[in-house]
Amino acid sequence: MASPTSHMQTSRTHFSPVQLVLISGALVLGVLLLWKLTHLVMLVFGAVLIAVLLSAIADKIGKLSGLSRGPSLGLSILLVIIFVAAFAYFMGSQLVAEANALIERAPELAKTVEQYTQIEELES
Repeated sequence: MASPTSHMQTSRTHFSPVQLVLISGALVLGVLLLWKLTHLVMLVFGAVLIAVLLSAIADKIGKLSGLSRGPSLGLSILLVIIFVAAFAYFMGSQLVAEANALIERAPELAKTVEQYTQIEELES
């Protein structure tokens, strides 16, 4: 009797040198294209995350209230907008004050960093 492994054939794909060069070139081109489109990729990634968040909120609203998908998605968008607006209303002035304080201290901090890096250059 033949062993169980004798029926299995190993198939290896052999590429010609021209095919290897073309595949390598396509991979390099793809990586460079992704690198150049990093901002677009990040924007799409952020949009997908927001869509997942809104979908999860809509699912919870739909389960709790019995609303269909459309109205619960609209309600979830409205709730997120209200949350962001409330955060901006209650914390906005504090954030602006902190940003202004940082802007006022920026020259002093820049000098400190410059002095620190000069000391590091002298030591090495």
